[in-house]
Amino acid sequence: MISQLVIGLFLLFVSARATEEGGPIPETEAFKPIFLPDAIFEEFFTPCDLVKYVVDGKFVKYNSSTVLTLRKRRTDGIQRVIRIPLLPAFYAPPGQEVNVQLDIGLGEPKTSDADILFLLSDGYNAVGFVVPDGRESTAICYGIDGPESGPYGITARRRNLNQINHNRRRRTSRPRRENVNYVSLLFKTSKDWGTCVTPHDDGFVNPAGFSRSISPYYGICLDVYLDDEEEIHNLLHIHSHVVVKNNIIKKY
Repeated sequence: MISQLVIGLFLLFVSARATEEGGPIPETEAFKPIFLPDAIFEEFFTPCDLVKYVVDGKFVKYNSSTVLTLRKRRTDGIQRVIRIPLLPAFYAPPGQEVNVQLDIGLGEPKTSDADILFLLSDGYNAVGFVVPDGRESTAICYGIDGPESGPYGITARRRNLNQINHNRRRRTSRPRRENVNYVSLLFKTSKDWGTCVTPHDDGFVNPAGFSRSISPYYGICLDVYLDDEEEIHNLLHIHSHVVVKNNIIKKY
């Protein structure tokens, strides 16, 4: 009886040591791989919400429950007027797949020259799209990327940045800029890829392969820029949808 107890304790000790040293693990439910759902960060910003993210009150010309009117100061280069945090820093591990969709309602611009830029930034690089005014003979929307330069974001002139597919022409005549009242922007950060979509003529799509990468590990912000001097532009809403794709997690 005592010898059987000793043998049993010995076998239990050997099994425990084997488990600690990477030996076979019992096939129980607790040790099987599990799938976690994707993490989703979703927000809807009305004009009253957007005004809270304006980087300087001097950029606000008018604000109400239906429209936020932004204006640019007299400075060279593009100027950041809004910064919205979309994904906190250090949430997504390096290399994690993150997809972003932005649905943006634009009001009619208050000036004939009214170019607006929507860029995703990790604090080091920025990628995104330009929605130019109707005076430009370019695509309705097109990709752009460039380096961040300190606390003010990108300060270079737009023509000095990397512009992607900006000369892509439409099959039909280009509508006036005032008609571009809605744009959807989609990004796949792991592939340095994005596309802009507008509803004109049954849909206009212009993809962009970015030359710069943003790392969700450092967080993602949405930056809104205005271009040229004394531009005035209206924003109606921004709907953001950020999906952090989760990998298989093994629980031991």
